[in-house]
Amino acid sequence: MQLQKLETYNMNTTKDIHLSHTKFTMDEEAYKVLKAYLNNLSVAFSSNSSKNEILEDIESHIAELFSTNNTVNRVISVSEVNNAIKVLGTPEELSEDENEQDTPTKNTNTNKKLFRDINDSYVGGVASGLANYFGISPAWIRILFILFFFLPIPFTTLAYIILWIVVPPAKTSADKIRMTGEAVNVASIKNKIESVLPEIEKEILD
Repeated sequence: MQLQKLETYNMNTTKDIHLSHTKFTMDEEAYKVLKAYLNNLSVAFSSNSSKNEILEDIESHIAELFSTNNTVNRVISVSEVNNAIKVLGTPEELSEDENEQDTPTKNTNTNKKLFRDINDSYVGGVASGLANYFGISPAWIRILFILFFFLPIPFTTLAYIILWIVVPPAKTSADKIRMTGEAVNVASIKNKIESVLPEIEKEILD
């Protein structure tokens, strides 16, 4: 989180910051709460080799939450920061989840969103994205596309191309978590980063 400048806004001190390359103006108290939260997370992940990637994705999701219904010159308030923290969860809640492995995941979100899975793709990630959405193996979707391509079923190729264009790619950890219907919080971001990072490192080494 980068602090850019300090100024006065309606008798209250505000700060301009950048979160995930997006500029926000925050009430000073809101800034203090957010800074303390991110510092606590930094301490909580201090021994985690994926610390930087996890914190970057958490900041990215906070920026996404702040950007909802964003208007020009809007000042982020303490209540908005607290709402973001409530959605993501605290380091203390993360510790509780890790100590209770057999309990159901908190804040499960059944509202899946369709993304193209560009990390598991042969062409555009459409098949793997559909597989994540419907909870089946990508192999079945790919087989269906191949069968429809060779069978006299019209518009199969066109349908794939349209999906490739209109369905957004899953770029962030939050996008990849939404593909499975899981809630986006500190725990799920941490788990996603830790599951994906070894594969990325392997590809770099190869």
